Formats: sequence, structure tokens, C-alpha cells
Amino acid sequence: MDELVGFLAMYFMSFVLGVVFTKIWIELFE
Repeated sequence: MDELVGFLAMYFMSFVLGVVFTKIWIELFE
């Protein structure tokens, strides 16, 4: 169970970082 929670947390964090990176990219190269 702990491995599943860790995997979901890692997936969620990478998703959030991807969204933030995309927003910054759009702001810079609009």
C-alpha cells in the first residue's frame, strides 16, 4: 500500500510541475 501511495504522490508532483512549467513557458514565449 505504501508503494502505491508513493507512486501516486510522485505522479501527482510530476503532473503539478509539468503544469507550472507549461504556464511559465507560455508566459515567457507568448
